[in-house]
Amino acid sequence: GLRDDALAGVRLGLVEAHVPRDKMTAEAVAVWDRAVSDLGAAGAEVVPFNPDITLFTVRDAFRSAAQERGDVVPDPDSPAPTANALYRYFQGRTDDPRGAVRRGYAAYRKFYDVLPATFEECEPLLDRSMIDDPAGRSFARSRVAVLQALANMLRIEGIAAMVYPTMPFNAFSLTTGWPEVRTALGYGNWLGLPEVSVPAGMAADGMPALNLSVVGLPGSDARVLALAHGYERQSRRFEAPPRPGRR
Repeated sequence: GLRDDALAGVRLGLVEAHVPRDKMTAEAVAVWDRAVSDLGAAGAEVVPFNPDITLFTVRDAFRSAAQERGDVVPDPDSPAPTANALYRYFQGRTDDPRGAVRRGYAAYRKFYDVLPATFEECEPLLDRSMIDDPAGRSFARSRVAVLQALANMLRIEGIAAMVYPTMPFNAFSLTTGWPEVRTALGYGNWLGLPEVSVPAGMAADGMPALNLSVVGLPGSDARVLALAHGYERQSRRFEAPPRPGRR
């Protein structure tokens, strides 16, 4: 269930590679530091986590895993592994996974735009082994291998979930444009990780500040939601933004 003390005694891994302090504004850094402090104040143990697999290395890890197998180059844009992963997600959560995919298909395709245009076109891909899609099958195999490596690192470090900024910058105006800072959004997408993004505060200009992402391994959705809820209930995100360099 969702408890306010869900963070008590939990060991969280702060993925430092996903916090590009040298490219973040002083205000964004201050908001992020306050979010990390709030996690600790809520009872979590936040430790540096430096996995081999980060947003900067994940694509190479997929390709390397394929090379070690003697497999073809993985194709992240193939519809088959995405459809197959969607089907497998619902397999463990409902007696009618095909119906679950059908009911929400328009929304899933809006987010996962590599899926076929209609559910009828997608349906043959749901529970197949992608025999006719070698590059898609290679991507799915690499994801299994890379996920296992990440899971091993988390287990060795005793970490329940990872934390990092969803985007390492505050909300920006359309006139300013998207900041030239790489985000970790594609990281969770490639690996199929459950992720909850929680607001970390407001910026001095009245716009939302950055968000805290709580990220786990596939199947840990309930745990990730509980941890994010614990942060949301215990954080100081509605206070005035901290001064740069201070918590």
